[in-house]
Amino acid sequence: MPSGIFPSSNLPSPLSPQLQTCVSWLEAITTADFDSLERLVTDDYTHTFLPPELNSTKLIGKKMFLEFFRGELKDFASFGMTINEVEETPGEVVWQLSSDTMTTGGYHYTNEYTVVISVSKQVDGTHQVAGVRETFKHPELLAALQRAIAGQKV
Repeated sequence: MPSGIFPSSNLPSPLSPQLQTCVSWLEAITTADFDSLERLVTDDYTHTFLPPELNSTKLIGKKMFLEFFRGELKDFASFGMTINEVEETPGEVVWQLSSDTMTTGGYHYTNEYTVVISVSKQVDGTHQVAGVRETFKHPELLAALQRAIAGQKV
């Protein structure tokens, strides 16, 4: 199973500069490309996992975000995403996504998400991701993944 953004994704053509930044961010997440992630997010980046009953830590700052995902992604043998829908306004991109992931222990995980991405235009005209609100459609599937990674019976 490959990692990255699946070719079946529903993306407009051509991509706006801010949408290209978001696509690069997602590609970097799914391929664990931390050098690219470091360039793509602002220093004051925030990442919120929803719904609140997930009891997940809000990631505040680039350093915390990178450390968290370095820890999480090491357990994934493959991590693919499909972008199903895109809505875009200046400074914000909203995606409907679906994932298809295999852990290093052989657990197959799928889920669906609504992801709201705040994009910041920099003084040099480039864009960076300033924040993400990631809502899991099926939080119970995430809980099963976490148990599988922890070595518990699913």
